[in-house]
Amino acid sequence: MTRRIAFLNIFRGHLYDADYQAVVDAAKADDTEVDVWSFPMSADGSEGDVNHQLKLHRYESLTLAGTLEFVLKAEAEGYDGFVIGCFNDPGVSEAREVATKLVVAAPCEASLHVATTLGRRFSILVGGREYIPPIEESVLHYGFGSRLASFRSIDLPIADLQKDPGKTTDRLIKTANTAVREDGADVILLGCTNYYGLHEAVQEAVGVPVIDPILASLKFAELLIDFRQRFGWRYRRAADIGE
Repeated sequence: MTRRIAFLNIFRGHLYDADYQAVVDAAKADDTEVDVWSFPMSADGSEGDVNHQLKLHRYESLTLAGTLEFVLKAEAEGYDGFVIGCFNDPGVSEAREVATKLVVAAPCEASLHVATTLGRRFSILVGGREYIPPIEESVLHYGFGSRLASFRSIDLPIADLQKDPGKTTDRLIKTANTAVREDGADVILLGCTNYYGLHEAVQEAVGVPVIDPILASLKFAELLIDFRQRFGWRYRRAADIGE
């Protein structure tokens, strides 16, 4: 049975949609179809900043209504899964509450589950230190705080990560080596979906698993769809019983 997944690219989608589509197309299972979606450009044709800079919770809140609209759109169009494509996982709990027919996955949660099966402790590499607080809250919320070795910043703006992939890769390798040698990390998480295409080089250089959040969330979504379709396992809360 074919799985259909909608992948919502929240960060400046019109600049990166094609790249994200190429990444998921290369990684998906043969019987999976993935469509990358993004928020529309503003009326003047610009990408804008408010809906695409998610380093603070107040910006995340501005994307919530649009994200839920996309979730309902995906359900109406018969998709089996939905991925919220930002490592902050904005709106994932709310999306799961409104979704009745599809599963919802998100990069941080998926990456944490994968990382903690591949090693004892993990480090998360971010673009700047300002991105640490919301991600740290997610790590604690998901229950993985005791497995966190460290956060490390490569000191590059998110919008610059793909401008010079070689420069970004070099910084990731240097920072990941520090996390492994000084912090005791067994696994490295790339803490932004805009690190796409870089994990293999970093992994080869550092010698530990390096988790690309786009790949982790896509494969996690496929797994959740299989769980639901084959075994009837779906997101529920105790408060929902009897509704």
